[in-house]
Amino acid sequence: MIVTYLKFNAMKKKVMFFAIAFSASLNAQSISDVKEAVSFIYVEDSIGTLVPNGTCFFLGMVSSKDKSRMHQYLVTAKHVLKKKDGSFHEKIQVRMNTKDSSRFVLANLSYEGLKKNVFTHWDKAVDIAVIPFAPNVDDIVNKRLDTTFLYDRNTFYSLSISEGSEAFFTGLFVPFIGEKKIHPIVRTGHISLFSDEKIDWIAGKTEVFLVELSSFGGNSGSPVYFKADLPEGRKKLVLGGVLSGTYQDIAKIIMIQNGAKDTPIAVYNNGISVVVPVYFLYEILNSEELKKVRN
Repeated sequence: MIVTYLKFNAMKKKVMFFAIAFSASLNAQSISDVKEAVSFIYVEDSIGTLVPNGTCFFLGMVSSKDKSRMHQYLVTAKHVLKKKDGSFHEKIQVRMNTKDSSRFVLANLSYEGLKKNVFTHWDKAVDIAVIPFAPNVDDIVNKRLDTTFLYDRNTFYSLSISEGSEAFFTGLFVPFIGEKKIHPIVRTGHISLFSDEKIDWIAGKTEVFLVELSSFGGNSGSPVYFKADLPEGRKKLVLGGVLSGTYQDIAKIIMIQNGAKDTPIAVYNNGISVVVPVYFLYEILNSEELKKVRN
C-alpha cells in the first residue's frame, strides 16, 4: 500500500518481547545490509486472501537492564496498518526469509488498552508505527538494524546531509515479490527538499522530507537511507526516515472529438516521494509509553 497526495495549483490540476530469534543486529554499511532487515506486510482482502500491503523493517534495542538481551521492533508506515475504510487491521502477516525459502509470521495487533502493541507518535500526522515483534521461529534469517544509529533532531541536522545528497530505499516491488524468498527492490535518487515549513500531506500539514525517488504501491514503510559526507572524504549511510508515499499530479488533457464535452484527466507520478524523518521514530522508541513497556 502507498498513499498518494493530489495537489492542485493555478497552472495544473495537479509486544514487547525479549528474544534471540533473529540473526545478529547490524549497523548498516551497505544496501545489502539494509535489504536483510526488510520484510513485507500482508493483509487479508475481502474474501480472506493474503495480499501484499506494504514494507517493514526491523530494529533491535539493547536492554538497559541486561545488555545481553534485545528488544525487537517492527517499523512501518502507520497507514499500511489501515483498511480502506480508515479503521485499523487487527492482524497482519509478515513474510520473512528463511535459509531456503520464506514464511509468514502472524502478528495480532492492539491499538489501546493493556494489550496495546502498536505505538505511534503523539503528533497524529506522523506516519510511523512501531510494533514490538520477536517471532520465536528458529529458521528466520532476517536481521535487525542497530538502534544506535537512530538520531534525534539536533544530531541529525548536525550531519553533513543536504539537498542533493544521495538517497535510496529498499522495499516491496509488486510485479516481482519473489516466489521462494522475498526480494526487496532498491531505488536510488537524491534529497529534493529540507523545509523549515510543514508540508501538506495525508493527515494535514506535517514535517517531512521530499526525495527524488519514484515510489509506488507496496513501498510504504520502507527504510530510506541518506549518504552523509565524512571529513576524510568517505560517505556514511544514515537512516533518513520511513517512506510514506508519493506525490501525484493531475494534468488536464483536451480531447478533440465531434461535439465531445468531456475532459478526461491523467494522473502521473512526478517522482517525488515523502519521507517521515528518522527523529520521529527516535521519539517513539524513546517515549515514556514504550520505556514503561521495556521496564
